[in-house]
Amino acid sequence: MKTRITLLTLLTVGCPSLTLASDIAREVRSGASGNFLEAIGGGGCGQSARIGKTENAESEGCGYGLGLGWEFHWKGFFTEAIQNSYSGLNLGYNLYQNAQWTVDFIALNLSGTTSSKDGLEPNMTEAQRNYHLRNRDTLTLDGGLRASHYWDNNILQVRLEADYSQKHAGAQASVLYGKAWQVKNWNFHALGGAYWQSRTRNEYYWGVSAEESTSQFSAYNAKSTLDFSLEFGATYPLSEHWISRTQITVFRNDDAIADSPLSANQVYGGVGSSLSYVF
Repeated sequence: MKTRITLLTLLTVGCPSLTLASDIAREVRSGASGNFLEAIGGGGCGQSARIGKTENAESEGCGYGLGLGWEFHWKGFFTEAIQNSYSGLNLGYNLYQNAQWTVDFIALNLSGTTSSKDGLEPNMTEAQRNYHLRNRDTLTLDGGLRASHYWDNNILQVRLEADYSQKHAGAQASVLYGKAWQVKNWNFHALGGAYWQSRTRNEYYWGVSAEESTSQFSAYNAKSTLDFSLEFGATYPLSEHWISRTQITVFRNDDAIADSPLSANQVYGGVGSSLSYVF
């Protein structure tokens, strides 16, 4: 089984705080928002949606990893880098908030990965085109709006974003609902989401042009899609600074993604545990 690196996050446990907006993944898992910096170590097993980056790479396996997570607010401005979140790195500004609602302008949302060589070159061999497709860029640079609604221990968060780039200027939207339960020092949570992606964005992620196509990866025109996710987990504070967490996550991609030759699994996800030190 091919080993893959997995970065998992963990956050503090407490009562819900509506003082500041936050990534829903952090708020529902930890029951808190506000400034923090943490170092995370963890491991897990699971599957990926995409084919591997090499010919013999598997789309499932176990691994471990180290990472950093943070959130900082200053006079309405904020930056978020929540490990294992659903939105990547965020830079933005809070436009509005009251006891039930927050509305944020996301000036920059950075997610995905980039390869050292992306794009077709003249006289590429079939093996080189296969490598190009396996190592395709998935990096996006977005801007948009995020609105969060709070009631009791529930959070509903809606995002609408578009890519700044003229190369693959697609759009995406998401609706996520999370609920937390406090049982003594344990914080249990459930988090479900629906994600729409435009045809242009899916062409960037999953399409294969006639020029790129090979005997292994046939030409494919992607469409707009609606995908889903479901997560269950538990967080427990070991001490003032040390936090442990376990979660199970499942994703289901639209048929239009599953039909792409770059897709490995329509239903994928995994289970993992982590330990973090919150500074």
